[in-house]
Formats: sequence, structure tokens, C-alpha cells
Amino acid sequence: MDRSKIKTADEAVPYSIDAERSVLGSMIISKNAVEVAMELLKTEDFYIAAHQTIFASMHDLYTRSSAVDLVTVVNDLEKHGKLEAIGGVEYMAMLGDYTPSSGNIAYYARIVQERSTQRKLIDASSHIAKNARDGAMEIPDVIDDAERRIYNISIRNNTNTMVPAKDVVFETYDMIGEIAGARGSLTGVPTGFIDLDKLTSGLQKSDLIIVAGRPSMGKTALALNMASYAAFDAGKNVAIFSLEMSTQQLIMRMMCTRAQVSMTKVKQGGATDDDMIRLSDATSAMYSDRLVIDDTANISVAEIRSKCRRMKTKQGLDLVIIDYLQLMKTSGKTENRVLEIGEITRALKILARELDVPIILLSQLSRAADKVRPTMAHLRESGAIEQDADIVIMIYREGAHNPEADNTAEIIVAKHRNGPTDTVYLVWIDEYTKFNNKSMRE
Repeated sequence: MDRSKIKTADEAVPYSIDAERSVLGSMIISKNAVEVAMELLKTEDFYIAAHQTIFASMHDLYTRSSAVDLVTVVNDLEKHGKLEAIGGVEYMAMLGDYTPSSGNIAYYARIVQERSTQRKLIDASSHIAKNARDGAMEIPDVIDDAERRIYNISIRNNTNTMVPAKDVVFETYDMIGEIAGARGSLTGVPTGFIDLDKLTSGLQKSDLIIVAGRPSMGKTALALNMASYAAFDAGKNVAIFSLEMSTQQLIMRMMCTRAQVSMTKVKQGGATDDDMIRLSDATSAMYSDRLVIDDTANISVAEIRSKCRRMKTKQGLDLVIIDYLQLMKTSGKTENRVLEIGEITRALKILARELDVPIILLSQLSRAADKVRPTMAHLRESGAIEQDADIVIMIYREGAHNPEADNTAEIIVAKHRNGPTDTVYLVWIDEYTKFNNKSMRE
């Protein structure tokens, strides 16, 4: 019988003394069992204190490439003054005699691991309930802490970091064949800009993409153009976090851009009947839950992480856009802005990997980039941004400061971790705050 509750004081605590003893007994009599247990278990997975001590001794012997058997473990425990505390030689000998079959080590270890996970879930639930009751933390922080605790437990149980090549090579070969068979089709989220998509093959999963520029160069416009195409033309689920503009302002801007109606004219009440027809068509095209906007000012990475996780679970998530980096809230643990920016970009890169989606992060360029073509050196607080980003895109429009220049916009791909760098040329339509492919004529 599995005596999971042998102590009255521990009635609510899940554990299996039989499985724990069988794991340790198997390790005493089988070298293979030691290998299996070391891969599957940690010392804290055992509930009985004596069993934790015994496993820790076995682990220490294993890491020193020493034999793990009854004699060596007893000697190690005795040397460290722990033998009597675990029940002496008699208890150690009993473990070996007690074990039904060392060949079932993986089964015993899984039981121990499952009981450990149950205890961790109970502990996490207790902490979550306490944080919710105390009121000492902000509610978004309580939610993020709760999700982090549960996520960390799930990662421990679902992640196999040691993957043999034979389990991956055929899958990878098939993926390469699909890409080749697609004859240039995109593997990532399309932006709608033909030359940019050719250069990047679309926005790739897990990538942190920086879109940088000086004010009025069109950072937000470029990001919204991408979001509109991805959500309403390509059918992707997109989340926008706007720290500067309200949801209604963004939607109005996207509607006017899509309808090719001047937003200035709309704001001044000058929309014509023809404009209203085009706006109506844009409204119909944008009537979708594919695009979700959050306009929380001074939002933190923790809040973004929590909201993205929920969206991914609820409806799926393909692309995240954040406008913009310098307005984001940090932990406040340092007064050094460069370190704060580094904290944010590293956290967002980790989030991109966790969510397995591309994240577009808008960023300001330093004043030194005024009226000159930008370089990586012009990124504000640039060290961490350049290091954490997979792609860095900089926008430059000569026409923004030179009235005699044409409407060409340079989309400078200054960094591309997994591909080539180049400059893509688009057309800027100022009246509609819109970028077009160079081949299009308006």
C-alpha cells in the first residue's frame, strides 16, 4: 500500500514513502538506477528528511565520480556525522532489501517527482493567497508573482533540455524542405513591406526587434502599418502596448491610414461623404478581435508578460508591439538609466523566447541623430539595446528636415542576428501617416 499520509500532522502533504525508499534502494543496488535518478530528481523532491540526506550523499558521491552503493554511502554519511540521524546502517540495509525491482527506477522516480510537484503547487498557492490577502503588493505584481510561481513549476516538469540529435534532424530536414518548397514564402509574420519581408523572411518567432528613430520620423506609423497588415490582412493575433497614445487615438489613426483619409481633416470635422465611405470600409475591415490594444501608461514588463500570457492562452498570439521603450516602468532598484534600460530589454528578450513570438520595441534615438542618417551609436542608452536585439531597424527620412527632399524613407536594418543587413526604401505618405512599398504609386 502507498502510505502517502503516515503522519497525522502531515495529512494534507502529498508524498510516498514507498516510492522514496524504492528510489534510494534501487540506487544502492544498481548503477543504472543512479544515472536515471540523478537525471530525474533533486534532493528537495524527497519529503522525508532522512531521504533527503541520503540522496544528497549519493549525489555528492556521483558528482565526484565515486561508486554509489551501500558501503560508500554509509561511509560518506558516517564521515559527515549523519549516519545515526538517518537510522543507521540498519535503515540503509533495509532500503536495498525493501526495493521490489531496481528495473522500475523510472516509475518510482516519477512518483516521487509528482508528489514533489503537488507540494510545490500547494506551497505556491499558499504564497499567492497570502500576497492577495496582505495587500502589501500592487495587484499586477501579485498576478505576475502568481503566474511566475506556477510557470516555474510547469517548466521543471515539462522541459527536457537534453535532446538527442536523432529526435530533431528529420523534423529540421522537413522544415527546410517546406521552406524550399514555398519558393520564397515567408516563415515569419509578414509586415506588408515586400523588400523588408524578403530581407527578414518575416518577423521571426522569439526575436526582439528594435524600431528606432528620432521624433516625427515615423516609428509609431511604421509599427501601426505592420500591425494593421498582420492583423487585418494576414490574420495574425497582434497585441499593441501604447504608453503614449490612447486606444481611441491609435484606432482613429489606423482607420484613417487604412482608408487613406487625412486624420487632420477628420479631427477638424472636414471629412467628406467620400471620406466617410472609405472610413466605413476601413471600419468593416478592422472589425476584428485579431488586434488588441492596451494603453496603460508607465506599464512594466511584468504587466506586459501577464497580459500576453493570458492573450496567448485565450486566443493565440503572433506579434507584440510596444510603443515605446523609454516610457516603460522599471523595478526602480537603480538610478542608472542605462542599467534600467538594460533590465527592460533583457526581460523583453526573455519574454519573446518564452512566448515564442516576435516583439517589436520602439525606441528613441539620441539627439545626435538629428538631421543625419542614424547609426547604431545613436541608440539612446545603446549598449544593452544593441546586445539584446535580434534586429535593429532605424528610420531615416531626409524630407523630415529638408523640404526640398522627396518622400523616400530609408528603413535601415543595422543589425540582423540571423541574416543580412541592408537598407529598404519605402515611400512616406505624410497626409495619411503611411509607409508604402516603393513600387506603389499614390
